[in-house]
Amino acid sequence: MKILDIKDPDAPQQISSFTHIRSCDPVVANDKYAFITLRVSSPCTRGVNELQVLDISNIYNPKLIMQLPMAEPKGLAIDGNNLFVCDGGIKHYDISNINNITLKKKTVVDATDVIANDGILMVIGTNGLYQYSYSSGDLKFLSQISIK
Repeated sequence: MKILDIKDPDAPQQISSFTHIRSCDPVVANDKYAFITLRVSSPCTRGVNELQVLDISNIYNPKLIMQLPMAEPKGLAIDGNNLFVCDGGIKHYDISNINNITLKKKTVVDATDVIANDGILMVIGTNGLYQYSYSSGDLKFLSQISIK
């Protein structure tokens, strides 16, 4: 994972990096923490299946603070204290206490990637694009665009 300074968007400068085992590794972050899903599957044939949490409050020195085992995590998204991880469905975590990340719910849906924004979760799956609301704390299905 690399942290870049984009004050000059035409010439980003690397500030720091965090090295982990080679694996597929999407990353999302807020002001204090970065969340990385590592996955062992083609084309990512080495590595581990886990969620890593890094303290990035000092962007010059990111530190691994937690690892959570996963089955085969893929995309992830963060919105406030909500973390969503595609891992055999959608795992919805409460990250309000980073030392006690809590799984709120696992929803079995075909999900490979997610985008979370202001109570709406967009889910990409092999059969289409799904929209859910999580503003009430639970995932509520809103709509689907099928892809064949």
